[in-house]
Amino acid sequence: MFTYKTKQEVIEAGDRFEREEYWATVRSIAKQALDEHPDDEEAQHDDVWQSVDGNGYIIYTAENLKVLRFTENDEAYLDYGEIPDDKDAYELYAYLAFAAMRADVMDELARLHDERSERAS
Repeated sequence: MFTYKTKQEVIEAGDRFEREEYWATVRSIAKQALDEHPDDEEAQHDDVWQSVDGNGYIIYTAENLKVLRFTENDEAYLDYGEIPDDKDAYELYAYLAFAAMRADVMDELARLHDERSERAS
């Protein structure tokens, strides 16, 4: 059972749980792409794109904000050019979250590839 002495401890614990949930999703998407397409990097990238695009972290605005809190790639949107100026705030959150989460998953996929190569050596 968890026991917390202060309100701050509860907040910090909740933040850790949400962060871990996000990163578990990132790892799961990367692993799925590698498992489903072990020898086809283009198919892995397509799978990642589709999986991230359809993920609840991208579909729901409140979840977009979690991505932006927990990502290690908060500037990934720069890879897509300028920020679109024809979107409302909610669409911008989704745009930024998609770029960040996709970059997180691609980093995890690269890590899995490296791990796989090391085992094969």
